Amino acid sequence: IIISDVFFGSSYLLYNRNYSDSDPTTLLEAQEHFSIKIHGNIDQEKIDNITVDLENALQPMRAHLDPSISYSAIETHLYADASALCEATGVTAWSVGCMACTSKGPILALPAEELNMPFRRGTTTLLTLHEMVHAVTCLIVGADDFSDIPYWFHEGLAEYETRKGFWDFMSRINLRGSLWWNGEKIMNESAFYSYIPGRSLEEDRVFYLSSYELMRYIVDRFDEDTPWDILYQVRAGVSFDKAFLNMTGMDYQELYEAWTDYF
Repeated sequence: IIISDVFFGSSYLLYNRNYSDSDPTTLLEAQEHFSIKIHGNIDQEKIDNITVDLENALQPMRAHLDPSISYSAIETHLYADASALCEATGVTAWSVGCMACTSKGPILALPAEELNMPFRRGTTTLLTLHEMVHAVTCLIVGADDFSDIPYWFHEGLAEYETRKGFWDFMSRINLRGSLWWNGEKIMNESAFYSYIPGRSLEEDRVFYLSSYELMRYIVDRFDEDTPWDILYQVRAGVSFDKAFLNMTGMDYQELYEAWTDYF
């Protein structure tokens, strides 16, 4: 647990921007789906690699988009490094990437720097896929309803979709390790429901990992489609709390208590 916390937890939210190698076919597809805006001096090869990485992140997420949902090329801003992104967007130093849900659709902001991460050289990076889940959520519910969905649901779904497989195992170890190492407890349900990231690296880290664990519990207890079914009810005009109750048969407090007992 300690080794896991040091090597995988201490850089949480700062992890692997080890982008996919570019290939011509995927690059052409990506150029249709993303409108890339460059900030700073970035090598073209790196821009191409990131563009392909975006396409590889979008493809699995498109399965959650109803065919009736149309969208234009996703505006994506690339910054030379994480500090430049933080300065331009105002996000915390440990957030590294962000997505804004606007009336025109999602807008992504990502750093172009790369960080080699052990055990991870897949088709897409965790950071890019995480932000892509937010972008697809934005496309489903729209800008007005996006902000009415609590952060724990947004971040829990993004972390769940990002951390399937090997990272699922590591995240489960890491939350328990972090709580034990820092002598902390899981937040109570009201504090967790209303939590807004940006307080401190450690608080945010526990929040993100807890959000992931709660979302994983929802999927295990119900099914993989439940979070997305909730979003489509919100799209249809149902409030988030009502949609959550409709799809789970429980209100948030009941589910949170069931999860903490399970955890």
